[in-house]
Amino acid sequence: LGNYTWSAYDEVSNNLSLNWYLTDYWTVRGQFSVNRKYSNGERFIDPLSSKTTASPRDGGHNLGDLYVDNGNNLSWNANAALYYTRSFNKHNLNLSVAWEASSGSSDATSAHYRGFPNGQFHSPNYAAEIYEKPSRTEGTSRMVSTWATGNYTWNDIYLAVFFRSF
Repeated sequence: LGNYTWSAYDEVSNNLSLNWYLTDYWTVRGQFSVNRKYSNGERFIDPLSSKTTASPRDGGHNLGDLYVDNGNNLSWNANAALYYTRSFNKHNLNLSVAWEASSGSSDATSAHYRGFPNGQFHSPNYAAEIYEKPSRTEGTSRMVSTWATGNYTWNDIYLAVFFRSF
């Protein structure tokens, strides 16, 4: 029989990071990343297989199935932070302010074709019908946040922590 299943994807990622030491006490850190993914897949069931969705009792015109799936995904993330760190005598002080943003979008298409002349002709061009309506899904997400934090220690024993997110 000419049954087969295959899938493939391509993914590209890029990450960039920056650390800038302004002084002995001040540091700026930034990061940016982007990710892109393409995916494809097919599953074919030969017309002679017993697993076709149509029955030979229905006239045998729609035997054989081809399922096709395609998807895309794009996401990115960016953040930046400013840090202050200082130690003197028995005192330690750490302050941070940061910002972050991210976004992602995806889409996917799925189709089911039926009715192939034989297992050698499995392209959608040879299908007798598109069985049920093809489906498509899309999604988008976004996020932005900021936060500030600080902590103070005395003699490496006592700790006070402050945090605020927006």
